[in-house]
Amino acid sequence: GFGVVTALAGGLLCLMQRHLKRLIAFSTVSHTGLFLIGIAVLSPLGVGGSAVFIASDGLLKGALFLSVGVLIHRFGTVDELDLKAKGKGLRATGFTFTAAGLALAGLPPFGTYVGKTMIEEAGVLGGFSWITWVLVLASAMTGGAVLRAAGRVFGGFGEKEKKDEFEQEETA
Repeated sequence: GFGVVTALAGGLLCLMQRHLKRLIAFSTVSHTGLFLIGIAVLSPLGVGGSAVFIASDGLLKGALFLSVGVLIHRFGTVDELDLKAKGKGLRATGFTFTAAGLALAGLPPFGTYVGKTMIEEAGVLGGFSWITWVLVLASAMTGGAVLRAAGRVFGGFGEKEKKDEFEQEETA
């Protein structure tokens, strides 16, 4: 239960973020829920899947934070809206950020796919076939949030949203 709530709440909060470091942090919260689900199945396959997922996720988060560090160094901000299209010239950083977003979504050939598949298989074998839907939904939310940010920062996609009234007063 804790794993499911953590995975889905973290994924939802990840989607709502435009601050890139918080976005990555909430994706970590969501993925921690996925690790807990794999461990809670109480099978060697589930625990092994969690171990693979943890190792892969750690490497991905390192790559994402490194990419965000490049953006901070270059532009002095981590706000997705303020960075719109500013990263177009940073091809290696954009590629790394986008590849990490695809990996967070649990797509092959990344290690997160292998770990997630092992956890799903353990869930199905243990009689918890609903685990597949939780894993897919959490992975889609976290991967989608990172890919949305990559598209906006490195591709210039999306409209520049207006700041709300509170933020306008704060900057004045």
